[in-house]
Amino acid sequence: MTLRSSSQTMPNLPPILATKLFLPAIRPGHVPRPRLVTRLNEGCALTLIAAPPGFGKSALIAEWQGSTRRPAPIAWLALDPDDNDPARFLTYVCNAVGHLEPGLGAKALAHLQATPPPPFGLVLTVLLTELEALAQPAVLVLDDYHVIEARPIHESLAILVDHLPPALRLVVTSRADPPLPLARWRVRGRLTEIRADDLRFTGEEAAEYLRQAAGQRLSPDEVTLLEQRTEGWIAGLQLAALSLQGQPNPGAFVADFSGSNRYVLDYLTEEILQRQPAEVVSFLLRTAPLERMCAPLCEALMSVGSASLDSQASLDPAAERGETLAPLAGAQAILEHLERHNLFVVALDGERRWYRYHHLFAEVLRNRLRRRHRAVVADLHRRASAWLEDNGSIGEAIQHALAAFDHERAASLVSAHGMDTFLRGQATRLASWLEQIPPAARCAHPPLNLLRALTYMAHSHYAEVEPCLQELEAALPGKPAWDTPGLRAEIGALRAAAQAFLLDPHALTSAQQALQRLPDDHLLRPILLMGLGNAQYASGELHGARDTLQRTLAGLPADDRFLSWRMGLRVTLVFVLLAQGRLREASRVADETAQLAEAVPMLPGAALLQAQLGVIAYERGDLAAAEARLTACLALARSNDGNTAELYARSWLAALRQAQGDASRALDEMERAEALARQHQPTPATLSSLAGRRVYLWLQQGNLAAVADWAATEEAQDGKAALTPFDTHRLARARVLIAQQAYAQAGDLA
Repeated sequence: MTLRSSSQTMPNLPPILATKLFLPAIRPGHVPRPRLVTRLNEGCALTLIAAPPGFGKSALIAEWQGSTRRPAPIAWLALDPDDNDPARFLTYVCNAVGHLEPGLGAKALAHLQATPPPPFGLVLTVLLTELEALAQPAVLVLDDYHVIEARPIHESLAILVDHLPPALRLVVTSRADPPLPLARWRVRGRLTEIRADDLRFTGEEAAEYLRQAAGQRLSPDEVTLLEQRTEGWIAGLQLAALSLQGQPNPGAFVADFSGSNRYVLDYLTEEILQRQPAEVVSFLLRTAPLERMCAPLCEALMSVGSASLDSQASLDPAAERGETLAPLAGAQAILEHLERHNLFVVALDGERRWYRYHHLFAEVLRNRLRRRHRAVVADLHRRASAWLEDNGSIGEAIQHALAAFDHERAASLVSAHGMDTFLRGQATRLASWLEQIPPAARCAHPPLNLLRALTYMAHSHYAEVEPCLQELEAALPGKPAWDTPGLRAEIGALRAAAQAFLLDPHALTSAQQALQRLPDDHLLRPILLMGLGNAQYASGELHGARDTLQRTLAGLPADDRFLSWRMGLRVTLVFVLLAQGRLREASRVADETAQLAEAVPMLPGAALLQAQLGVIAYERGDLAAAEARLTACLALARSNDGNTAELYARSWLAALRQAQGDASRALDEMERAEALARQHQPTPATLSSLAGRRVYLWLQQGNLAAVADWAATEEAQDGKAALTPFDTHRLARARVLIAQQAYAQAGDLA
């Protein structure tokens, strides 16, 4: 299989699980907590509800939603580990805020359909612009934020809080403090915090809860003792109330109740499970690996384990006590039984089709399953993977295959569906899957290494592309069915594109050869042509670069799917025009591109465009406009890890500070640019360019001693080679020689 794409349309955004946007309802027996609802009503821009599991964080939001004192409508997003992919995260955020007002978030969602997908931070900018238009106060809740580990999401959320529109408030629930600038927001009065100590049941609240859950069977002293033993931990009280059902001596149970939360949880869960019918326990254990479940999915797991467990009775401690995975009744009936008896299931939709287990309960069930029925765990994951694949949930199917350590199945699924995931802008998610597939399985499915190379390209890790391609080429001799001209052409295309972005001197020849082998309608052709234009530009073939870029732009279909390609090509064209000295034409193209960016500000290249507009303003002598544009570039680049854009902007900010007469700040900006370059494996051309710019600053400042020291360490350059836009190092040497009145030598260099 190759990555060729002809007439088929690009896939839309990933299907939305509406259950993630479904705010949990207030459960029967809920104890009102007006003191905390008041805290929420009075909250700042960000309200952080941080506490260990089982403290009622989500239940508090549900009560707030149903409160007549609630000041604004609430949008809800329940996060899970898959949401660490920035594109997936933002897709769900846009859909969540769409519940606040019709059409809200629609522009950002539309921009996410561009090909290739736009940077995460730029989509955030569009979303912020849309949120500014909110007609009334509103709240966005991000539930279970502790599952988010991706740094770009944390950084972008910090930007969101810093620029939150006045009408919108953000509420984040988490088991731990997220890596956000909480101290700064605390000092600035932008943070409201609700912690575990706030969430603990008071004596009165505990008494009210136990009165509803356990009736009048407990005396006031027993209620107080139980509240003290649980320290107001809501989940502990809930488990205690469930265990009290059917106890012949409640007072003795309360008196014997002790231990830390973890041991209490284990003890009470044991009590609950022992009181359930065998078929219910079997159902709970079989479905424990599922993150979400519906009756048909549960049915697919019903027959797992019976025979294997019977054959291991002597080895399984559970079997000695008579615990086996018994035959099950209908899954839907058992799900309804679990919900009806408050056995830690949460309905995820209004139709009661999809459920999940309470997180703590799921963890206990999974631990029990691994400890007592380890042999069936992989089979359960495989069955779940097969059902989810058949029903179109490919991402979850891959996750279960990986959990089963069925690397062959996972490799097959990723090989078949990985390109769709990549085209939907979920390169981070795809990279995570690929990292979990061992090299041997990757070698058995050669396209996986091509997908790995694509994910590295998407994250601007161009130096990592070549090792992937070499691993792929090494595997092909033993896989003749895969070794096709099409796959070889794709390898050449990605190699040439990576070389071009790395300013490799062989990139021009490689790109030209790759284009001859790559079909005109191939998915990789636009990025290869962009690479060709960049290679021509870097080698000094400015007319050829201009022609390549303009022809590629003219040949792109008038389709919104190609807006990102159009943006990138136009930004590259502006660089070429500036290098040619065509300031007026560069300004025209940049202004036209700015109109495109204004209409669709999420497109890749928007940060570099701001820097280019700043350079054009600088060349025209409008220093105020130049500073505004270069600063805007830095803001966009930070939110998108735009190292190239930030490096370019800072090098020109150095020139700007010098023009403003601030020599110290000019050198500070150069030092920042050089430090940034060192952090990201700079190419020789980048280092040469920065060195040349620093020398130019020294010359402007009259620091001839520093210039002389630098010149003394440099070797002579070949003055016969044509100058290129990246020859600032050689130009710097020429300037040094002129300053030293060595005019003949300077002429040889220039």
